[in-house]
Amino acid sequence: MAPNKLFLDKEQKATTHAEARGIMKQMESVEMVMMMFLWIDILERFQPVGKILQSVDIDLSRAVQLLSSLTLYLEDIRSRFEDYEKMAKEVAINLSSKEESRIPRKHFKTIYDGNAPETVLKPTDKFKVETFLPIIDQLQTELHDRIKVYELLEERFACLHKFKSMEIGIMKEKAEALAKTYPKDLSIDIVNELNHLNYFITEDCFTDENPLTARSLLKYIINKGVVCIFPNVVIALRIFLCLFCSNCTGERSFSKLKHI
Repeated sequence: MAPNKLFLDKEQKATTHAEARGIMKQMESVEMVMMMFLWIDILERFQPVGKILQSVDIDLSRAVQLLSSLTLYLEDIRSRFEDYEKMAKEVAINLSSKEESRIPRKHFKTIYDGNAPETVLKPTDKFKVETFLPIIDQLQTELHDRIKVYELLEERFACLHKFKSMEIGIMKEKAEALAKTYPKDLSIDIVNELNHLNYFITEDCFTDENPLTARSLLKYIINKGVVCIFPNVVIALRIFLCLFCSNCTGERSFSKLKHI
């Protein structure tokens, strides 16, 4: 039930009325309205990206691209604090003077504080430093941690879908490293297979509408009926495409997904 309905409901207890009144007071503040606008913008972008990351046809290359775009999006939001403040004050127009006239709390110094003068921030600046920026910074940190892992894996398999743009020496070096990473699944023959595949694929095989990706390359090899010619490449492509792009690091400790 909404706090305003709880507050007006005469059948509720006095403690419930008091709690509802406190929630209503918080929701009417400029800071709360700013948080509402902030999280609407964040979740409105994060939710569709999260859905794509859980789709069956996503690969690590696209995952890195999507997550990197979110970090840039958050960077833009980080610089727009004044815009959010303006929108919040337009909604809570009668609250701005009340918020600015709030009496600051007096901080009693201890022996550990030193002799430096105390920094007193305005309510708006305090909210920006202690709430707004930490939210954005924490989200960016979590995204960067995931991007690093995905980029490491994507780079490990780069020789599979970027070999057309690689120098032969670099391609062979990466293919050899990939074979050593999965010695039970791949043999060193993958080096020659990729070199052969480079000449087997013509310029018109992949276009802007159908770019060269790990998935499109695997389909191409299967449709051409040449799996037996490039067996190690096919195995490596399937390993790459089976790697999960979503993870459970953000799950609560009691979650079944966390246990997995």
